[in-house]
Amino acid sequence: MSKLFNCPFTCGKHEKKCMSCGLTQVELDDLEKNKTFNNYKKNQTIFMQGNPAFGFYYVHSGKVKISAMGREGKEAILRIANTGDIIGHGSLFSNELYTASAIALENCVIGYLEKEYFFKAIAKYPVLNLNIISQLSQAMKHSEAQNITLAQKNVRERFAALLLYLKDTYGVNDGDRTRLEIRLTREEMAAMIGSTIETLARMSTEFKNEEIIVEEGRVIYIINEDKLKQFANI
Repeated sequence: MSKLFNCPFTCGKHEKKCMSCGLTQVELDDLEKNKTFNNYKKNQTIFMQGNPAFGFYYVHSGKVKISAMGREGKEAILRIANTGDIIGHGSLFSNELYTASAIALENCVIGYLEKEYFFKAIAKYPVLNLNIISQLSQAMKHSEAQNITLAQKNVRERFAALLLYLKDTYGVNDGDRTRLEIRLTREEMAAMIGSTIETLARMSTEFKNEEIIVEEGRVIYIINEDKLKQFANI
């Protein structure tokens, strides 16, 4: 049977700390006894903006988008959570309503710990606490970088920066090009860079004409990373 807290990374060789790094077998067994697995289909909501936080969520497999709806009903995608990521923790720790929703980008398996047990566990197991702090720090680092990008770059630069982020996170070598192993709609990509679908479509056409990317179906391939970095102004 799959275990929620198996480490998906090579501990000590990866920037991201997973939940299980450094935990003893006794601690892992205790967490396993108190966890539940939940399966979510693509586009299914895991938790909803405005609802209270009753527990702790952990992405066991799949990809999840964390997005918030503005006053005018426009979606802003804050980040994409992957295998090994924790989600919804901000509202859990602050004891506030969720400020964003979590929606499965593909079929996902999500681990869950009840709020009462979770707080007892992080008080009891210092290593678990440190691992969570590490993830919180990484999430904050990404959020700060995203805010800087939105504030200082134009739409073309933001789109190029997004493609570079997707390459680093989901890119797979495919001969002399890089395939992005994630399927995002144009609406979702526009929401990630604070743009409109129409503007994103124009940028996509420009990048194709500049022979930076190609699209085959819904799959994006990056064929000129150097030029993409120039467009991103980095």
